[in-house]
Amino acid sequence: MPDSREQQPCSVAEIAPNSDPNAAPDGPGVAQARSFWAEYLLLTVLIGLFLIRGFIPAWKTLNTDFRNYYVAAWLYRHGSSLLRVYDFTWFQRQKDHAGIGPCVVGYVPDTLLSALPIVPLAGLPPLTAKRVWLVINAGLLALSALILSQITQLGWRRILIVMFLAIDPLAKSFLYGQMHLVVFFLVAATVWLMKRQQPVAGGVSIALAAALKLYPVLFLVFFVRKKQWRAVAGLVAGLVILAGLSVYLFGSEVHRIYLSQILPQMGRGENIDPYAPGWNSLTALLHRAFIREPESNPYPLVHAPEIYALVQPLCQALIFIPAIWLLTPGAVRREHENLEWAAYTAMLIALSTGPTSYHLCILILAAALGLDALLATGRRREACILVGLYGLICSPLMGLAPQNADSWHMLLASPRVYLQLALAFCLYWLIYGIPTVRVRLRTHRHATLAFGAACLLLAGVGAIQAIHHQRNQFDNYARRLFSLPGSLLQGEPAVGANGLYFTRMPGTNERFEAWVWSRTQLAPMPPAEDEFHPTTSPGLKDLWVELAGPVSNIVRFSDLNGAGAPTSAIEIVNGEQPSVSADGKMLAFVREIRGRGELWIKDLERNANSKSDEERKMVDDSYDVWEAAFEPNGRQVIFVAAPRGQPELFSIDLTSGLTEHMPIPGPARYPSYSPNGQWLAYSRCEHGTWHLYVTDRSFRIRRRVVEGDCNSISPAWQPNSRNLIYATDCGRGLEMTALANIDFSPARGEVDQEDDR
Repeated sequence: MPDSREQQPCSVAEIAPNSDPNAAPDGPGVAQARSFWAEYLLLTVLIGLFLIRGFIPAWKTLNTDFRNYYVAAWLYRHGSSLLRVYDFTWFQRQKDHAGIGPCVVGYVPDTLLSALPIVPLAGLPPLTAKRVWLVINAGLLALSALILSQITQLGWRRILIVMFLAIDPLAKSFLYGQMHLVVFFLVAATVWLMKRQQPVAGGVSIALAAALKLYPVLFLVFFVRKKQWRAVAGLVAGLVILAGLSVYLFGSEVHRIYLSQILPQMGRGENIDPYAPGWNSLTALLHRAFIREPESNPYPLVHAPEIYALVQPLCQALIFIPAIWLLTPGAVRREHENLEWAAYTAMLIALSTGPTSYHLCILILAAALGLDALLATGRRREACILVGLYGLICSPLMGLAPQNADSWHMLLASPRVYLQLALAFCLYWLIYGIPTVRVRLRTHRHATLAFGAACLLLAGVGAIQAIHHQRNQFDNYARRLFSLPGSLLQGEPAVGANGLYFTRMPGTNERFEAWVWSRTQLAPMPPAEDEFHPTTSPGLKDLWVELAGPVSNIVRFSDLNGAGAPTSAIEIVNGEQPSVSADGKMLAFVREIRGRGELWIKDLERNANSKSDEERKMVDDSYDVWEAAFEPNGRQVIFVAAPRGQPELFSIDLTSGLTEHMPIPGPARYPSYSPNGQWLAYSRCEHGTWHLYVTDRSFRIRRRVVEGDCNSISPAWQPNSRNLIYATDCGRGLEMTALANIDFSPARGEVDQEDDR
């Protein structure tokens, strides 16, 4: 049973033995009057900054992140399949079809349930929907302030100061239309419910927060350590119900993709650009210090992936384990409890692999609870330090740090990381300073040793996983075709008579572009809307590109090697993912119906049996066709479809229309036949990673041609049928690929036979 003394009001002498227990509380007087007006002046300035930097510009513009939720909600509202919602290129195309203007969108790493709050708004124009969402967020902010007034004794004035002192988090959350204010509200509601002796409801509230943003699920460890079993039951039950709801609404396969392909990468901090200081994470800082990447991070402190593999999990263990170790099982006094909630919340941000500025809204709760505990015990100096750290973390001044610094200067590019760690460890120290905590730790030394062993075990397991993940990852650097600094993505390569064509997404632009590489120069194609999936053949001088807008059209570019600009004409209206035959006489493409693809063929040249404008539907949307490629002889088309949820390879005979499932284990995508017709390259997903394979026509021999725990996709053959150009995200963020080349040697002695799995 817990000590009965723990149920009594906390005394100043126990929590803060160096403070004066006889000090008089604040009363009327000159000093108090000055403090009163100073606080009101500060609050006025902070609210003004919030309106100027956040709410007013958010009301006028449709900024980045809200569009991600809106597109997913728009697709769901229109009955579209969301199976490919985490496919970066596919999602960008759907944004164009939804009529949203030039911008780059992506749904990684959001959960599908995080789109549900926007579904009722998806029938409105995007900017109108965002304005409604802003009003809802303002209401949630007011409700959060009300909750803070119930769980602290700060008073309304100081609560609002703490809240609006989060200048950058609040401004960015409103500007981008993010979900993090909802998460902050739900976690604050959990604290309120726990204090009102409603732990089951508190656990359900955390489950709702975790359904929107995953990190609140770690409160499960908090409840277990505190032996709050009813809260554990509420949280687990809530998670099970919400997971079942998500599977019911969106299907099981997209969740398998999320759990196996998306979540592990995000847990390693390998998002869009894992080296960006803007992630404000220790993981990004260590990436930048110890891992070289030719485009994103050419000049690290030292290229030492082994050091990163050891240091990164050790640092995470040293952040996480003390937060659990310092928690006192059972009930504690109010001020002690508030410090525990504050420290654990601050730990979640310090532990995160990508806490951008709007993630920091949750720190409002940590600051309010920590400040309340310290002021209640007369520790004003510590309260000032806590508020100072919190204010600096949330200050827009953090954005003034140099973002492109190299060598040791990069250590100055992420000051927010150091401040987040300082805030967490400051709260750890405050909890450790409580006499009852120190007594418990001294009398339960076996528990301390167990936590120390857990820290080492956690770090060791993390290091083993990191070393395995990095094995062979950096070999592809020597295979890179070229370097395009500032380019986040290069993919979908196609080899033509005039060079290599590919799609590119610059880090400073808001659309996908088609580019050409002729070994002497890199140049963009004529600017247009989003340009996807260029296709050609080594013997062809023409190029076909998908131009995405409210409807995707396939455009043919001719005279690519002429002195002037190439000519263009629309070849297919309402067509996607073009693929041309080797002789240039036929074009395969995809048409979507509510997010599910059909396979179509168009004859490009008039002959005795067809017209040049004839389009034939070969496979209906029951297959859900994703992409296609011709055999060199033009008699068959290999296509990717997902009739049972996961992508698999099929073939169709263009004369008979007979469709067959190819004897290649799935999931499999990106088929490409060699020009001599002897080899088929494709990508196969194994343990959440897409690996590049080559098989012969009999499918008896398969060989993985690229190693590494990273994605190798979109193969394209050189004319010699030996060299493969492919897109790889090794050393980069998830799906943020660069182009590489590998020599595939098809000699019998160099090919490994592999049984079907």
